Amino acid sequence: PAPGQPTYTEAWALVEAARRMAAALESGPLDDPAVRRTLRDNLRLNWRLWTIFQSELSAEESPVPLEIRQNMLSLCNFVDSHTVQTMA
Repeated sequence: PAPGQPTYTEAWALVEAARRMAAALESGPLDDPAVRRTLRDNLRLNWRLWTIFQSELSAEESPVPLEIRQNMLSLCNFVDSHTVQTMA
């Protein structure tokens, strides 16, 4: 994405993380340690992105309207719990 367009950058990062997770799942059986390691690394990348969003949305000076912030934070919590379950 072009510099100075954070919304496009965020969207690109999420799509790229999803693409990497899908590629890892399609690369072989989950009982293969290399596939599991790649999937775990890509899950962590996605988790980091959502943690960044969570941090920004939790800041008092966030310009995002309250209702959208609450919905996004709920989604962040879902990603947190689902990622932990998947990695376990």
